[in-house]
Amino acid sequence: MDESKYEEVVPADTNTEFKTWQPHKDGKPGDELMGVLKEIKTKVGKHERDIYVITTEEGDVDVWECTAIKKRFTEIAIGTAIGILYKGEGESPNGAYHDYKVYTLINKDKATEEIPVIQEGDDVSNVPF
Repeated sequence: MDESKYEEVVPADTNTEFKTWQPHKDGKPGDELMGVLKEIKTKVGKHERDIYVITTEEGDVDVWECTAIKKRFTEIAIGTAIGILYKGEGESPNGAYHDYKVYTLINKDKATEEIPVIQEGDDVSNVPF
C-alpha cells in the first residue's frame, strides 16, 4: 500500500484521559466523589464487573463495582445526583472489605418529592454537592 495516498485513522479515545476513582488505593477514609450517575457499563473486563460512570465538575469518572457499592446502586436511576463517601476498611466474618456510603440528592423542604433526575446534556454545575 502506498501510505502517501492515505491518512491514518486514529481511535477517537486516543486523547481521552480516563479517570477512575480508587480511594482504597490512592486515597483515604473520608474521600468523596460527587456528581450525576451517567451510565452503567456492565460485565467489563475479565472479572465481568460493572463500571458506574459519574459525571463530575472535572469530567466523567469511572467507579468499579465492589460488593459495597453494587448493593447501594441497585435502586439508583441514571441521571440521579449522587455522592459516594469512602469509609475505609471494615471487617466482616468473611474478611476485610472496603466500605462506602452512597447518597442521593433530596429536596430537604419537600422530602416526599422524587429525587431529581438529570437528563443527558443538563447543566450539572449547580448540583449542591
